[in-house]
Amino acid sequence: MSRPTLRDAGSIFDRLLTEISEPALSRDEAIRVLGAAIARRVLSGGLVPGAAADTLGALWLRLGQPTLLDGYWELADEYECRPDDHAVIDEDVRMRLGEFLRHS
Repeated sequence: MSRPTLRDAGSIFDRLLTEISEPALSRDEAIRVLGAAIARRVLSGGLVPGAAADTLGALWLRLGQPTLLDGYWELADEYECRPDDHAVIDEDVRMRLGEFLRHS
């Protein structure tokens, strides 16, 4: 591989974990780590809530609708359907992400 892409990241990450003798994360652990990182970025102002809802909603679909990510798909959909209500939806996303951090 001359230049890794995002698609290669999973296998590279697994190989690195093996090399340093760390077990791979379970699906739920990986969701918690990624969700917490996204939550911290939103709550610190480094990522807009709509982008977080899009990302977490897409993951919810891709990963078979895990309970840990319930609600983000709907919030992402609300951004598209209710453009005049983005400020309210932003607060909903921030509230959910704060809860996510408290329970991670």
